[in-house]
Amino acid sequence: LLAFLSDEKRAAALERLDLKRFTRNTICDRKKLEKDLQDIRQKGYAVSLGEREPEAFSVTAPIIDSSKFGVASLSIAGPIFRLNDVLTPKYVRLVTTAAKDISRKLGFDAVGAQNA
Repeated sequence: LLAFLSDEKRAAALERLDLKRFTRNTICDRKKLEKDLQDIRQKGYAVSLGEREPEAFSVTAPIIDSSKFGVASLSIAGPIFRLNDVLTPKYVRLVTTAAKDISRKLGFDAVGAQNA
């Protein structure tokens, strides 16, 4: 959700954010986090590999309403051992397709919109 906030809201949230370590993969460096958020915005989804829970993965995509900002997210998660080079793109496709469908139903017009 943080990646898909407006620039002002994202900056304000990052100012207040306590970058607490949950696992050895948790991003705790603000500059690295900002780069990661930029990458997520460009791709339109995030893949987490053990960042919050060791040995767990998630694939997450934003739900965007008519305001063109993320208002919710849709994700799938599971144990990392169930993830591989074939399943990762499949999970990304399933999550992003479903998130886009929900976003359209909430009034988001993806035509010409970035990360749609």
